Amino acid sequence: MKLSELVTLVLRKPDQNLRLPIVVCEDNVYPDMSLEEARTFLPRSQKVVSFREHLFKDMTT
Repeated sequence: MKLSELVTLVLRKPDQNLRLPIVVCEDNVYPDMSLEEARTFLPRSQKVVSFREHLFKDMTT
């Protein structure tokens, strides 16, 4: 998606598109993604850290 298309999309439905993650990756823009879809763009190392933090938090509460 081109940046101009993204701007048009956001301006058309700002209440929907500004709440959801907007991913910019290698000259591409991915708006209107679910949180699960956006997670695919995280590096594996970050996913591991996040999982461990969540697991540790559950163990201490």
